Amino acid sequence: MKITLMLLILTLLLVSACDRFDHDVYNDANLEASFGQFNLSLSAASLDSLDGVMNWYSEDYLNDNDTKSDIEHEYMSYFLEYGPDLMLSAKNMEYWKTNRIVFKIWITLPDTSFAIAEKEDFLIETDGNFIFYGDQIDPPPLNPEFPVVIMQYFTSTTCGSCPLVAEKLEEMLNTYGGQLVVLEYISNQDPGSVYMPEALYYNAGEQPTSIVQGEYPIIGSEAAALSAYKSRYEQALADTMVFRFTSLDLTISGNTVTGSVNWEELLEFSGENLQLRAVLLEEEPDLHYSTAPSVYFENRVLGAAELDYDETASSAAISVVSNIELPEKISLVVWLQDRVENASISGAHIYNVIKKMGGE
Repeated sequence: MKITLMLLILTLLLVSACDRFDHDVYNDANLEASFGQFNLSLSAASLDSLDGVMNWYSEDYLNDNDTKSDIEHEYMSYFLEYGPDLMLSAKNMEYWKTNRIVFKIWITLPDTSFAIAEKEDFLIETDGNFIFYGDQIDPPPLNPEFPVVIMQYFTSTTCGSCPLVAEKLEEMLNTYGGQLVVLEYISNQDPGSVYMPEALYYNAGEQPTSIVQGEYPIIGSEAAALSAYKSRYEQALADTMVFRFTSLDLTISGNTVTGSVNWEELLEFSGENLQLRAVLLEEEPDLHYSTAPSVYFENRVLGAAELDYDETASSAAISVVSNIELPEKISLVVWLQDRVENASISGAHIYNVIKKMGGE
């Protein structure tokens, strides 16, 4: 019976391959082919033979605190509950350029089939093979030969027009991945009292306002403002890269997060007031807009720090203190900026950015 079911499913996979993928614009043939191979591994799995499936998961896999071992026990539980005639399969619902993927695990029995679980994961190519890493990774920049672009977004939970910008930023993060970093400065959810000093520095007196790469302001949520996000991103991406961060390691002690950062200067450059700046972010806070309860915040700024840039060094340590207990999901963002006296006149250029996830 199981052989017959397997042949039927493999036939359906070939006939309806396009139905596995629900997306409109971005296509990645290698990712789709790899997902198809993962699907075949699922179809061949049994209670006594899960190695083929588990080889798809990174050894340090972590997805909402579920480890690789937890995933293996989940698959085993299906066979224990539904019996040896069970066959597993996967249908890909959607994926993005960041390799974030959403799919459903299906169970097929002799007389029925149904979806048993929906998964959100990252299927990342490593050494020529695609591997699941979980949803708590920070994807690397799409192209390390270009600068990472940072958008400092000034908003509040009560801002009526801000959800339109939030949705635009989420769309861009899904498209550009680690090439883009978004910082949410939330005026009425600001435990580190970071909003006002930064808003005053950029003369960001309205909500929503975003500052791209320290230089390009985007004010409001009208159609022209929303369309400017992509053009400003591309403008910042086109800057000649003269400086690059090479690594960032985090150390957590109480409510203090310290980043040990390394860098290299690719070309000669100078600035009026070069600083290393850092912010501590709460990833995926349980916080939404009161005017749009379905639109959630993603990267709330908790605290900030700065350090004068030492042109003779290639590394430094910078610490940020949180005034609240550290959330489960945090990240540290560090950037090099020419912190000029009047940013609203000449712009305060940001040379490059690095981000590192931390916490569990």
